Amino acid sequence: ESVQDEESINLILRIEDTGPGIHPMAQKDIFNSFTQQSGRNAKLYEGSGLGLSISKNLAERMGGSIAVESTPGAGSIFTVCIPGVAVCPEGVHVETRNPVDRELTALGSGTILVADDLDVNRNLIREFINGERIRILEADNGRSAIELAQKYRPDLILMDIKMPIMDGFEASAQLKSNPVTSGIPVIAVTASGMKEERDRILRSPFDDHLFRPFNRRALLELMGRFIGCGRREDTPTHEAPKACLIVKESEALSGGGIIPEIQRMLRNELMRQWEEARRRQRITEIEEFANRIKAVGDDHQIHLLSKFGESLLFHVSGFDIESIQVTMESYPALVATLEQTGCNNV
Repeated sequence: ESVQDEESINLILRIEDTGPGIHPMAQKDIFNSFTQQSGRNAKLYEGSGLGLSISKNLAERMGGSIAVESTPGAGSIFTVCIPGVAVCPEGVHVETRNPVDRELTALGSGTILVADDLDVNRNLIREFINGERIRILEADNGRSAIELAQKYRPDLILMDIKMPIMDGFEASAQLKSNPVTSGIPVIAVTASGMKEERDRILRSPFDDHLFRPFNRRALLELMGRFIGCGRREDTPTHEAPKACLIVKESEALSGGGIIPEIQRMLRNELMRQWEEARRRQRITEIEEFANRIKAVGDDHQIHLLSKFGESLLFHVSGFDIESIQVTMESYPALVATLEQTGCNNV
């Protein structure tokens, strides 16, 4: 909408729902991290309270804004405004396929069972798998998932945690206790950001887990571990920075210890900046933190700090929210490793 000139426009996106609406007193807070409207049924409305905060940060990063209009009982309208969006000239072909997709592995053939009570979640997985040699079975609760698994013996099950009738924890436990289905890999899928639930997933008999939001690459790579895969022949091979940093003893070179000034900076000033960026979940603040960490690593030849900063900046540049969160969570462990190793050039 609102054409500025022949080369750019102001892009306005409006999303309207017919849900319960948002109380006027709650509207000013819903864009804050880990915030959900009070009084909602947590089982019915799954989520971590990060979606709108992330959307606001991404819109502002592009020079835009997001706003909400809502009346309790009458639904909500969210409006995203992005100014100065470039317009492609007529007749120019635009490659719409995500360049990352070219790097994806090609899955082997097989059957998967997707258990999720929300149509939108099942549709997303179906769209991600489109074009692969995969047969998809669908269930909208844990009990149906068990019945389909016993009947069709799928090669892999993607199991949502929060479902009616029977949740993913109980369904997975019954599948693993049944000799007929115990050998079928089950991947837990959830959007919950609560540490208690994530810890429970890790203690449960799932073969792996996938936390929302995830992209197509993350889904296919995880599936490939269980049903086989191979790199596409037309794909150049190169490795992206990892979300988690693994410190090997062989990387710790002998040398002088980290000077007290740097140790105090990592533990005090930078730790406070990390806590604030982690709490607020603003992309710009996370990027600033990553740049500072990388600068300290480069200036003092502390390899792990430089590598941490580069990895975090890579995920920020791709708006890979899950990898950003995983990398951010590893900072205290990184500082402890540097203190224990006591070496520069690490």
